[in-house]
Amino acid sequence: MNFRERFVNTMQFKPVDQIPCMDFGYWWETIQRWHTEGLPKECRSNSQVEDYLGLDRGYLPWRQEFDAHIEFNEVLFLDANWLPYTGDIYPPYPAKLISEDENHTVNRSPLGVVYRQNKGLQSMPEFLEFPVKNMTDWQKIVTRLDGKDPARYPSDWTQKVEQYKTSEKPLSLYINGFFGMARNMMGLENLSFAYYDQPELITAMAEHHTQFLMDAYDRVTKDLEIDLIITFEDMCYNSGSLISPKLFKKFMSPYYSQIAQFFKQRGVKNLLVDTDGSVLEIMELFLQAGMDGCVPCEVKAGSHPALLRKRYPNIRLMGGVAKTALINGKKEIDEALTSLIPVMEAGGFIPTVDHEVPPDVSFDHYRYFCDQRLKLCIRYHP
Repeated sequence: MNFRERFVNTMQFKPVDQIPCMDFGYWWETIQRWHTEGLPKECRSNSQVEDYLGLDRGYLPWRQEFDAHIEFNEVLFLDANWLPYTGDIYPPYPAKLISEDENHTVNRSPLGVVYRQNKGLQSMPEFLEFPVKNMTDWQKIVTRLDGKDPARYPSDWTQKVEQYKTSEKPLSLYINGFFGMARNMMGLENLSFAYYDQPELITAMAEHHTQFLMDAYDRVTKDLEIDLIITFEDMCYNSGSLISPKLFKKFMSPYYSQIAQFFKQRGVKNLLVDTDGSVLEIMELFLQAGMDGCVPCEVKAGSHPALLRKRYPNIRLMGGVAKTALINGKKEIDEALTSLIPVMEAGGFIPTVDHEVPPDVSFDHYRYFCDQRLKLCIRYHP
C-alpha cells in the first residue's frame, strides 16, 4: 500500500499493512539544533527532515523552509499532500515592518494584524491590533473575502489537478473554522466580549464564512477526491473550551452542520478539528455537527486518544504523543507509545507528536521515537 491508501484506510477503520508515520512539524530552532547533533545541514525544511528520516509527509501547512526570519505564511501551501490555496484574506494586506528595536520587530501581517515578534526565536507573537472591532470594520474587510475570486487558484490549476489525481500522498485542505476565523479577525479578548456585546457581528461573520468556504472550495472538491479537511480552531485550554456549549450551539453548530454536509456531499472522507487543550467535552458538539474527529490530542491537557475513543467510539484522531515525552527520553517515549496501542489496533487513529517538535527535543530522542513508533505502526494496526 502507498501512503495515501494507508492514510485513508486507517482513518476509515479499514485494514492496512501499517499505520502511516507522520508528524505535526518542527520549530526552525529544532532543525537548527539537530544540525549540531547529526542532521545534515542541507535538511532545512520540514519535508527534507521527513525525507531524511523516512517519514510520511507531515500535516503542518505553513512551515516550509528553515529560515531565521520566517513569518507565518498566509498562503497555506505544502508541496506534498496539501493543495496550494490562498488564505481567506485576498488580496492580502501588504506585509509591513512598522518598527524595530534590538530585540523585537512590530509588523503588520497580510491579515491586517499588527503584532510584536521576538527576534531570533520562534515564539507566539504579541498581538497589538486586529482589523475587525465592529460591524463597520467587518463591512470594510469583507470585500477581501470573496470565495469565488478565480485568482485564489493557481493559473496552472488544470495541470495540477491531473498531477494530484495520481498522487500517492493524501490530498488535504487546512481551512479556518468559525471560532478560529473570528479570533484571527478580532483577537481572543475582543471576540470573547463580542459574543455578548455584538452578537449580530458574530452572526454576520459566521454566515459569510459559511458561504465563503462553500464558494472557495467548490472547484477543488469538484475536481479532486479530498481525503482530509482540517478546520483550524485552537479554542480550548487545559481545562476546557474557551466558549460555553451555549455559545457554541448558537454561533458555531448551525454553520458547522452546513459545511460538514457540503463537504461530505462532495465526497470528503475525513473532517477533523484542530484544537489544542482539553477537548473531551466540546468534541461532542463538533461530532453532533457532522465533524469526524480532532487533532492533535494534547495529552497534558487530558485529551489522550484512549480517553476520547472511550467516550466517542467512532471518533477519528491524529496526535496523542506529548512533546514532553520526547524531551524526557526513551522511557517516557516507550510509555507514551505503549498507551496508544489499543487505539492503534482499533483504527481511526494515527500517532503523531501533539505539537510541533520543540528545540528541547534532542535529535537522538526524536530518532528513537520515530524508530519505535514505526515498529508499533507495523505491528499494531487495524
